[in-house]
Amino acid sequence: MLRLLRSKPYLHLPYKTATTSPTPRRQSPPLVTDPTRTLDFLQKSCKLSPVAAAAAPNLRLLRILLPSEADLLAAVCRFPSIILSDLQKFVLVQTKLLLDAGLPLDNILKLITLHPRCSAKFPKEFLSCVAAAKEMGINPSHSAFVHACKVISKVPKPMWESRIQNLERLGWSRDYVYRAFARHPYLMSSSEEKVEVAVEFFGEKLNWGSERLSESPVIISHSFEKRISLRYCLVKLLVEIGL
Repeated sequence: MLRLLRSKPYLHLPYKTATTSPTPRRQSPPLVTDPTRTLDFLQKSCKLSPVAAAAAPNLRLLRILLPSEADLLAAVCRFPSIILSDLQKFVLVQTKLLLDAGLPLDNILKLITLHPRCSAKFPKEFLSCVAAAKEMGINPSHSAFVHACKVISKVPKPMWESRIQNLERLGWSRDYVYRAFARHPYLMSSSEEKVEVAVEFFGEKLNWGSERLSESPVIISHSFEKRISLRYCLVKLLVEIGL
């Protein structure tokens, strides 16, 4: 059941549908390196205003931090305002503080690429997110650390505490909550209602308690209607017919 929940949806479609080549995603054009075409690219491809596109010095500095064209394009498109941010005040200072805090450079660059909005926060403010992730036992060298910091920075403290209390009402200890968060940080991005429905379902139908669910918390984040309930019905049917 756990393997079925984790697998991709298209693996369970009829043969003809499953073997049909998926429609390729439209590829973003490569970031141009010709300075005379940079403004035009930023306005047309990244949808930046003329003012934002004119901030060429920031773009050049970002090229130093993110030499990969794909990473640079991803960061700018996810958070175009990074072009206007005071990189000396935010990104560079934050990078130094994160290095001092023990984060590998690769993880810091991943943070800028995947969650550039976090990079525009005041450095000391974001360091509190780093400290909170460390307190929950997440290793800074682990790939999940970057995502954990992003979730902590996004979820307001009252909502964070409320979501922990919701799990405690469902029978989880804080240790289990922290272990689940370390494995799948986006668990804490899910609404209380969604978590409650999933936890109660797995408890009632499969007798999976907090210890089992905290080992594979990603399944709680799946859509109940589109994934969990449908695949449970499939497994139940297979069991009933003896397969």
